[in-house]
Amino acid sequence: MFILKIRNMKKIILLSVIFIGFSFLSSCEKTNNPQLNKSKIEYKKVNGFKHVFAYNITNKSIVKAQDGVICFFNVDDSKNTYSNAITLIPIQGNEINKINKFLQNKELTFNYEINHMLVNSENSSFVFVVDNEEGVQFANEYSGNAEIIHLQQMSFIKQNNFKLNDCKNSNETNMPVNKYVRSTTRNFRTAPGSGNGGTNCTSGGPGSSSCSVGDVWSSCSVSCSASFYACCHGDSNTCECIPKVDAVTHADNSRRIKE
Repeated sequence: MFILKIRNMKKIILLSVIFIGFSFLSSCEKTNNPQLNKSKIEYKKVNGFKHVFAYNITNKSIVKAQDGVICFFNVDDSKNTYSNAITLIPIQGNEINKINKFLQNKELTFNYEINHMLVNSENSSFVFVVDNEEGVQFANEYSGNAEIIHLQQMSFIKQNNFKLNDCKNSNETNMPVNKYVRSTTRNFRTAPGSGNGGTNCTSGGPGSSSCSVGDVWSSCSVSCSASFYACCHGDSNTCECIPKVDAVTHADNSRRIKE
C-alpha cells in the first residue's frame, strides 16, 4: 500500500511538472510573438508607407543646387564616386536651405515611395511629398508627426556612377538640380531609346506624372507635380521633371517649322 502511494505521488509530481512546463512554454510563445513586426505593420498602416525596409545612408555628399538639393550617397564607405542619388526640388524656394541643413545630419534613414518619402535623422523627421494627385492624397491622409515638405520633383537614382569634383567640398552649385546630375553621371553603358515617351524620353513624356527606367546595372524613378511631366532617359538611367510649358513651346515651334 505504501509503495502504491509513492508511485501515485510520483505520477502526480510528473504530471505537475509536465503541466507547469507546458504552461511555461505557452507563456513563452505568447511573450515571443513578433511584437516588433506588429508595430512596424501598425506604423506602416498609420503613415501610409508600403515599404518597412529603410535605406541607411552611411556615406553621402549633399549638394545645394539652384532650385533644390541632391543627396549623393553609398550604402558603404566608397570614396570619390557615388552610386545613388536622391533629388528634391521644393515648391517653395525658401525651403531649399531647410532641406539642405536637414540632410547634413550625420545619420539618415529613409523609406521611399515614388510620390512620397519619409527621412529620419537622429533629431528630426521630414516627409517629402510630390504635389500630384497621389502625393496630395497621401499628405491629406498622413497622420504622423514629421513635418511635410511639398515638392515639384523627387527622383531616386540607384546603382549609377556619379563622379563629383572634390566631392567632400562641392556642397553648392549654381546649376539646376537636373543639369548638375547629368554633368556628374558617368553612366552611359546603356543605349538610348525612343520608347513611347517622346523624342528624348525612354519612358514618361508629356502627360506622365511619374516614370521609371532601368536595366541590369542601374535604374531610376521620378515623380512630378502637376505643372511638370516626367521624363526618364535610358541612355544614362537618369530621370527628371520637365515644365509642361516647355512641351507646349516645343510643339508650337515644330508647327512653325513645318509651316
